[in-house]
Amino acid sequence: MNPLIILLLFIKNGVTFNCSGSGCINCIGDELCEKCKDGYEQTTSCFNCMIVNPFQAFSESNPLYMMFNSECLQVNTENVKRYWDPRGAEELIKNKEVQFKITNTMIPAFGICENKDTNNRYKYGKYFHYTIPKSTTTQNYLNVLVKSDTPSVNFRIEITTDEFDPNKLTDSPKCFALYVLGTSKTTGFISLRVPQEGGHYYLFVGMKRGVDCTLTVSIVDNEIISPYYQVQEIDINNYEGEIMSHTVDFSSIGTYDYSVCSSIPMALKMIRLHLKGKVKQGMRLSLESTNGDGQIFEHSRCESKFGPCNCIEGFRTRRDIWSLNGQHGNIFSVDEHEELGWFSLFTTDVFMKTTLVMKYICPNGCNQNIGGGQCSTILSQCICTDERYGGDDCHLLCYSKEKWTISDTNGKCKYGVENCDTYCECQNNTIADQFYCVTQECWNYKRNESYNENITFCERGSSHCLPTCECEKGYSLIEGYCVSDLCGNGIYDNGEECDEKGYCTKFCTCEEGYEQDINDLTHCVHKAISMTELISIIVGGIILLLAIIIILCSILILVFARNSYTRLSDIPFKEKQPYYYINKTLLKEQKDGNNSSFHFDHIIITFGLKNKNIKLEDTRYETFILNNTSNEFMLFIVHIPDTNKFTFYSYPQTKIILPKAKQKIILFFTAHCTTTIENYNLIVSCYQFNNKEILSHFEEFIKNKHSLDEKEFKLYSEMVNQMKSSYCNLIIKGEIETSLIIDQDELLINQGIIEGSKRRHLGLYHNILVCIKQINLDSYQLEQRQKLKALFQRSTSLLKNIRSPYVVSTIGYIMSEESISIINALYPLRSLDLCMYYEKSNIVLPYKLKLKIMRDVECGLHYLHESKLLHNNLKPSNIILNSLFDTTNTVALITDYRVTKELSEEMENFGYFIGNPKYDAPELYNNVFVPESDVFSFSIVFWELFYGIHAFSDLKTTYDIKSSIIAGKRPELKLPMPQELQNLL
Repeated sequence: MNPLIILLLFIKNGVTFNCSGSGCINCIGDELCEKCKDGYEQTTSCFNCMIVNPFQAFSESNPLYMMFNSECLQVNTENVKRYWDPRGAEELIKNKEVQFKITNTMIPAFGICENKDTNNRYKYGKYFHYTIPKSTTTQNYLNVLVKSDTPSVNFRIEITTDEFDPNKLTDSPKCFALYVLGTSKTTGFISLRVPQEGGHYYLFVGMKRGVDCTLTVSIVDNEIISPYYQVQEIDINNYEGEIMSHTVDFSSIGTYDYSVCSSIPMALKMIRLHLKGKVKQGMRLSLESTNGDGQIFEHSRCESKFGPCNCIEGFRTRRDIWSLNGQHGNIFSVDEHEELGWFSLFTTDVFMKTTLVMKYICPNGCNQNIGGGQCSTILSQCICTDERYGGDDCHLLCYSKEKWTISDTNGKCKYGVENCDTYCECQNNTIADQFYCVTQECWNYKRNESYNENITFCERGSSHCLPTCECEKGYSLIEGYCVSDLCGNGIYDNGEECDEKGYCTKFCTCEEGYEQDINDLTHCVHKAISMTELISIIVGGIILLLAIIIILCSILILVFARNSYTRLSDIPFKEKQPYYYINKTLLKEQKDGNNSSFHFDHIIITFGLKNKNIKLEDTRYETFILNNTSNEFMLFIVHIPDTNKFTFYSYPQTKIILPKAKQKIILFFTAHCTTTIENYNLIVSCYQFNNKEILSHFEEFIKNKHSLDEKEFKLYSEMVNQMKSSYCNLIIKGEIETSLIIDQDELLINQGIIEGSKRRHLGLYHNILVCIKQINLDSYQLEQRQKLKALFQRSTSLLKNIRSPYVVSTIGYIMSEESISIINALYPLRSLDLCMYYEKSNIVLPYKLKLKIMRDVECGLHYLHESKLLHNNLKPSNIILNSLFDTTNTVALITDYRVTKELSEEMENFGYFIGNPKYDAPELYNNVFVPESDVFSFSIVFWELFYGIHAFSDLKTTYDIKSSIIAGKRPELKLPMPQELQNLL
């Protein structure tokens, strides 16, 4: 009989995972669903309802699903309208409450206010109408108060002044006012200042995610709305430096008012602060908003939060699109002589999110009275006159231009050395020594004979070592010693004993027992042996012989030792280990890693990184002990997951432990992308039996098997049930660092290509529509693949910092064996090449729009060049249109930039981005990549955009185009292009 039949199997005891998505059918991991219910987006989260196509009629292939009570329900669309229709709105009477219920039988309707990127605009709710009569006062407000009988209901209040016209149906009425209730609140409001002449207003009160609740709506007076309209009061006398830093979501703010410092004839959404106290002497008060255009800062005097107000000062913020100096936000400043009062921030973007920062800047008046510097309200800091002045207040530096400006230099450091402040005092727990700042670690460091490669210090006081444990200029650290950079040039230099030739070390010193050859200073020769040395050699030889005998005996003993020492460098921890089949329902779970027959010394694995993130491709390890306390043999198996997101490697992965014995296990971990690893359970199964051979056969039986057929499973069950079979979860604690290498399971890819592109696909990432560009690596050798992946990996550290309204942001990368996928934001108007050529699109772009497009492209290139990056691939298909109106803040964005010279060279070698030589500067064909190459491409694109035709259309082949460009041929500049543009190109 097969000995596997008598093996033991485990007891059923399942493991549960947490999936918050209500549409999840089978939760196979924390927040990881195998499949979603019908009516849900088929993502790994199963959190949102299926997207409806608003441009097609409702049908079986285009149904309408909406969330109600955390479930996606299919809506009967028989009476659902595909346009805005407020007819039948209930008339509101001031100070009279109206109640209505949200139910799943309501007919969904189009709301009034919506984000541009929203796919489903339908909401549960109700329309109301209110008429405001003409008033004799300027303090005329429309105050809408809404209450919910259920907490955490994200209802919305939306208002428009548009009139419904059945002859001009629209799905986008003008959004006049919006409020979205924040989490955990039950009451929301809009306080909207309206014109004296009054008017008609349509209100929509409802929600996107329906919940059984009752909403109460009323129009009220200022006195009733006042307790809900909270204004933050700040006494600035109680603060130093930063006074406040708040993230403001304007969609959850319900106050609208007129700006008394601007001529805009409409109420804007606003947040108001009331400041008390006086600005500290010699300082300025700065307010900064980190968002973009369309904001108004206002400093005013107001009788109350409802006004009336008088303007003291105000301005409309606007970033400089040519210098792109937007990183400091928008600054409003008040000096010590100005009175405080009311500060307001207005915005035209009702969905805007921004960070509002208030802080003191420019202490001591930047010492302007002694010529130190001036206060810059643009940079929100002091700008010093010259290098003699420094610090946050531009005071006279204690040390500059290699000269002291103070008389007592005892215990001081020289400004400019590391950890030395502008007052020549050492910071960060460092010690002043010889005018340097020395760390405690350096101060106490003594070099041992056993060199540690992780130590980057030289020993203070050793040859050519500075007091900071760094080597002098011209010397480099090699194994703890400062070695001349000239060492190894084969020439004798001052301070060397030898250089490269016989018996000379890597430090340019003679080996022990050798001395410098006086006939050849680069060479070392044997030292002469004295009588004393000869006697020492004989005695030493006898001692050595005895030592050899002892060593040989020790080796014989070690041969029979059960456990041999293994160096970590010898373990192939990046290799993939075999998969072992396991059915946890047949095994007994040991939750704490302990039972009467075995136990672990610990089951929480942190890889030594408490409160630190795990870096990508950085292999970490942790050691734990497994004790077999039983009188039987025990087989353990570490079940390594089969995934490309990260690599676990167990040394050993499986082994049979003797009775009453221990086994040390080393667990390695390498992360390959940003994904969730916190509380990940790594399974270790244990099987105890009195026959070692049978345990060995069982291990071979389940090796490299992901599933079992019916016959195998029956045998497996019989074997496990006869053994003492258990399993334990090793709990991984830690977070993987944020990067652009993302988890491929979080991306949903549509295999169809986007119209007008070759390698681009439509996708969904975190419920955002994205464009996916795939680079296929199937036809390339392994070495080529690895090189290209390494270059992409290196470029991600640069790309994650790119933040410009004129550059398409890279959301992330996915790297697999077969391809590299680049995920970018998707813009619905697609690329410029689809509409710029007359013969292709029959579209004539307005002259102002053409100028705006190229201005935006120039802004994008300027941003890349200022960031020390290159595009190297500028052409019409890599210019994405965001709008066709020249008044839009951003009309065009650039994409598919190659970032670095090395990546550009490798992409060209791989054959990507080839086939458009007319946009390539001549120097690119010699692998010379400079910013001027982008300027050349910019001029060719501008020429084509202006004339609406292809450049070099008279040349038939790409070879002819390339040859002509190298020879200096350029497209002809002629009328109707203005002379100024001709000169520019």
